[in-house]
Amino acid sequence: MWASTTSPPGPAWPPGWCSGPGPGSNRRTIGAALVWPVAWIGYTFAHGAVTDWYPYPFLDVTRKGYATAVTNTLLVVVLAVVLIGLFALLDRLPTARGRTRSAADPDAPVRPGSPARTEEPPGRPPGVAPTPRR
Repeated sequence: MWASTTSPPGPAWPPGWCSGPGPGSNRRTIGAALVWPVAWIGYTFAHGAVTDWYPYPFLDVTRKGYATAVTNTLLVVVLAVVLIGLFALLDRLPTARGRTRSAADPDAPVRPGSPARTEEPPGRPPGVAPTPRR
């Protein structure tokens, strides 16, 4: 129980790193990513006010006072926003072949034979002969 309330969700990060490039980061995604941590901080302050127990030393109002605890919390949130911003910038960097990793442009050229797209016209599975017209 102690590890689940005091350790950051580190095991959740590697799958995100290994899942490959996605459609890119935008403000909506970044805002959605911050909802849960900010709600958790609010819950932690409310729970601590009732039980006098805080799972993180930087949030401990009984030892540090509200002003210091809130300042520490804001510093953590600012650090998270800066890191998310850096990752969003990295997401927009071009890849080694000069294309961005964003999937915003579905008509971007893809090298021939790529598994992402075939040369077949849309509406027919690859390798299936066209239906003869009568």
